[in-house]
Amino acid sequence: MFFIPILDRTTNQLGTLAQNKLEIILRGYERKSYPNSDLLGTHLPVNLLAYNFCKTQRDVYLYITGEVLPESWDRYQGRVVHYFYEIIYNKIREIITTSSIDKINIFDSLLTERDSLKQNAIKKYSGVYNKVKGMYGTGDLKKKNDDLAENLDKIFRFEVSLCSSLVNFEISRLYNQTGGDSLLQKAAALHVGQQFAASPLGFSDPVSPDFIYKQAVGDVKTGEWQEYYQHTIAAYALAVENHLREDVNCGVILHVNLDQSRKVPICEKTEFINIDDTIRRKFLIIRDQKLYIAKYQNDPGLPEDDSGCVGCNHHEKCWGV
Repeated sequence: MFFIPILDRTTNQLGTLAQNKLEIILRGYERKSYPNSDLLGTHLPVNLLAYNFCKTQRDVYLYITGEVLPESWDRYQGRVVHYFYEIIYNKIREIITTSSIDKINIFDSLLTERDSLKQNAIKKYSGVYNKVKGMYGTGDLKKKNDDLAENLDKIFRFEVSLCSSLVNFEISRLYNQTGGDSLLQKAAALHVGQQFAASPLGFSDPVSPDFIYKQAVGDVKTGEWQEYYQHTIAAYALAVENHLREDVNCGVILHVNLDQSRKVPICEKTEFINIDDTIRRKFLIIRDQKLYIAKYQNDPGLPEDDSGCVGCNHHEKCWGV
């Protein structure tokens, strides 16, 4: 989420959008974006609403009838990576806001804390780890733990180097070293952990985007690229609009591919998108389908075959294979 070229692109695009305002009708604060009247009062988590792997949306039926989504190593690693990004940013923000301009050294300051930050991210999801570790033998489990530690090292080196370079560049532009307003404003433009209330949209509260940079919402993805990733961005935009009554026109999908053959994360599929009515409408149609299933608890059944279900975490439950 701290991928600097994307943030720079976001800044430039926000300026363009300010000059050429998007004509968006489906705002989160407009009644047009609310569910049908018979679905009002029914709520589902945003991640479930945005997930569109199942052609019949049976994942909702399984959710409301108490079927717990099976854990997997990929889901565990994704959570750890998400949280690792968050704590890295919070540490960078802390350094910038508590140090004088002439004392700031992002890379050296964080390097001394790298191992503890990694352990904090891993420890947070120790309960999930305990659920998935039994799926692997001793040798396989050790390799997966080693790969995860290496992945966190890659992210740390990559993101901290980029952030350190950006901060040093901003400092170099400040002739008066006691005046760090420009630097602090940039640091304050990126937020993680913010929560928003959007129950009128059928969302379970709170809704928390992975990050917000200025007026752009962001989502971090670590799995194989899926087209429905845009649905999450649309949901976040609608939620922020509903809560703040302010327009959100764009978003960032930060796709982090942790290839073991590379020394840095691969972010080639990271995407900046204008969250227009087409994207919003696709999400809202799926949202209403899922809210309908949740309210009336009707099992929509299985697709004709499981060709489109490979990779779904409910595959074994639905197909028994």
